[in-house]
Amino acid sequence: MAGWLAGAVVIRPVVFMVVRQVLRALPRGPTPNPNEVQIAVLQHQSAVLHRPVAPPRYTPSDRLLSAALPKLLPHERRTGMPP
Repeated sequence: MAGWLAGAVVIRPVVFMVVRQVLRALPRGPTPNPNEVQIAVLQHQSAVLHRPVAPPRYTPSDRLLSAALPKLLPHERRTGMPP
Protein backbone atom coordinates (compact mmCIF):
# COMPACT_ATOMS: atom_id res chain seq x y z
CA MET A 1 0.00 0.00 0.00
CA ALA A 2 2.75 2.48 0.89
CA GLY A 3 4.53 1.80 -2.42
CA TRP A 4 1.37 2.68 -4.33
CA LEU A 5 1.02 5.97 -2.44
CA ALA A 6 4.66 6.86 -3.10
CA GLY A 7 4.09 6.23 -6.81
CA ALA A 8 1.03 8.49 -6.80
CA VAL A 9 3.03 11.25 -5.12
CA VAL A 10 5.65 11.05 -7.88
CA ILE A 11 3.14 10.85 -10.72
CA ARG A 12 1.04 13.85 -9.65
CA PRO A 13 3.71 16.53 -10.36
CA VAL A 14 4.52 14.88 -13.68
CA VAL A 15 0.86 15.00 -14.70
CA PHE A 16 0.67 18.69 -13.72
CA MET A 17 3.78 19.46 -15.80
CA VAL A 18 2.32 17.65 -18.83
CA VAL A 19 -1.01 19.47 -18.49
CA ARG A 20 0.82 22.78 -18.19
CA GLN A 21 2.77 22.12 -21.39
CA VAL A 22 -0.38 21.10 -23.28
CA LEU A 23 -2.21 24.21 -22.11
CA ARG A 24 0.76 26.37 -23.06
CA ALA A 25 0.66 24.94 -26.59
CA LEU A 26 -3.04 25.68 -27.11
CA PRO A 27 -3.92 28.92 -28.90
CA ARG A 28 -4.90 31.71 -26.57
CA GLY A 29 -8.06 33.71 -26.84
CA PRO A 30 -8.42 37.39 -26.11
CA THR A 31 -6.37 38.80 -23.24
CA PRO A 32 -8.51 39.23 -20.11
CA ASN A 33 -8.96 42.66 -18.60
CA PRO A 34 -6.40 42.97 -15.75
CA ASN A 35 -8.95 44.72 -13.53
CA GLU A 36 -11.41 41.84 -13.86
CA VAL A 37 -8.68 39.27 -13.12
CA GLN A 38 -7.55 41.18 -10.06
CA ILE A 39 -11.12 41.37 -8.79
CA ALA A 40 -11.52 37.60 -9.33
CA VAL A 41 -8.30 36.93 -7.38
CA LEU A 42 -9.43 39.11 -4.47
CA GLN A 43 -12.93 37.59 -4.42
CA HIS A 44 -11.47 34.09 -4.30
CA GLN A 45 -9.08 35.02 -1.48
CA SER A 46 -11.95 36.59 0.44
CA ALA A 47 -14.12 33.49 -0.04
CA VAL A 48 -11.33 31.24 1.29
CA LEU A 49 -10.73 33.47 4.32
CA HIS A 50 -14.44 33.66 5.19
CA ARG A 51 -14.92 29.90 5.37
CA PRO A 52 -16.23 28.76 8.76
CA VAL A 53 -13.03 26.95 9.74
CA ALA A 54 -10.60 27.97 12.48
CA PRO A 55 -7.55 28.41 10.22
CA PRO A 56 -8.41 28.66 6.52
CA ARG A 57 -7.63 25.40 4.77
CA TYR A 58 -6.70 25.51 1.14
CA THR A 59 -7.99 22.76 -1.11
CA PRO A 60 -6.06 21.75 -4.23
CA SER A 61 -8.49 23.78 -6.35
CA ASP A 62 -7.84 26.84 -4.13
CA ARG A 63 -4.12 26.45 -4.68
CA LEU A 64 -4.63 26.03 -8.42
CA LEU A 65 -6.71 29.21 -8.69
CA SER A 66 -4.37 31.15 -6.42
CA ALA A 67 -1.44 30.19 -8.63
CA ALA A 68 -3.09 30.50 -12.05
CA LEU A 69 -5.17 33.68 -11.84
CA PRO A 70 -2.36 36.09 -10.90
CA LYS A 71 -0.36 34.92 -13.93
CA LEU A 72 -2.99 36.58 -16.11
CA LEU A 73 -2.13 39.97 -14.59
CA PRO A 74 0.64 42.21 -15.91
CA HIS A 75 3.90 41.89 -13.96
CA GLU A 76 3.53 45.33 -12.34
CA ARG A 77 0.20 44.35 -10.77
CA ARG A 78 1.45 40.95 -9.60
CA THR A 79 4.29 42.40 -7.58
CA GLY A 80 2.07 44.87 -5.76
CA MET A 81 4.07 47.82 -7.04
CA PRO A 82 2.10 50.89 -8.15
CA PRO A 83 2.18 51.45 -11.93
